[in-house]
Amino acid sequence: MGVTPDRAFSGADFVRDLPGRLGEEFLVDDKVVDIAFPAVALNHASGIILDVIVADVDGAEVVDVYAIAPCATGEPPE
Repeated sequence: MGVTPDRAFSGADFVRDLPGRLGEEFLVDDKVVDIAFPAVALNHASGIILDVIVADVDGAEVVDVYAIAPCATGEPPE
């Protein structure tokens, strides 16, 4: 999912502040590749993985949110 915020938005500030805003059950994953734009990888105590990246697209900051939740149980259908 991508979101384009208004012009007053600061992607670097958003990424820096996000872990504290989400609460202590989200932990920053430090085992990630270093990239040149604002990004944070988070792991939740429940197993949810949340990656947030802020990139420049045609002169506008775009927030890309990628999340995986371990909600399925059992074996996949054949």
